Amino acid sequence: MANLIKFGSTELFKFIEIYRNHKCLWDTSNQNYKNRDMRNAALSSFTEELGIDGFGPKEITTKIKNIRSQYLQEKKDTGVYRNWIQYGDVYHPKLQWFNLLDSFLVASAEPRTTCSNLVSVFCAFCFPV
Repeated sequence: MANLIKFGSTELFKFIEIYRNHKCLWDTSNQNYKNRDMRNAALSSFTEELGIDGFGPKEITTKIKNIRSQYLQEKKDTGVYRNWIQYGDVYHPKLQWFNLLDSFLVASAEPRTTCSNLVSVFCAFCFPV
């Protein structure tokens, strides 16, 4: 079992800043986003910059998935509660680092258009006529 490392707010903000600097790990429009060698090199560099013993590329990948999941859930909640603004309530994200992550992930975190394969009628988006 891997060692569990708890991040304090200082370490988490540092982690997010390093993540921001490695665009090939998060920017889907980056030419190196799909380049496995570049991503592995970025993860190795990330490991060195972070400087936590026992925290390698595999743990970094897991941590990225975790914070992105939390970010996307908070983003979803923000959209749900946006309707409350008309009643005078404003929803504030609970995550301290939400705005920092949102400042650069907002473009790559937009949901893509999909078509269901469960309908019997062809989707005009997937199968243009």
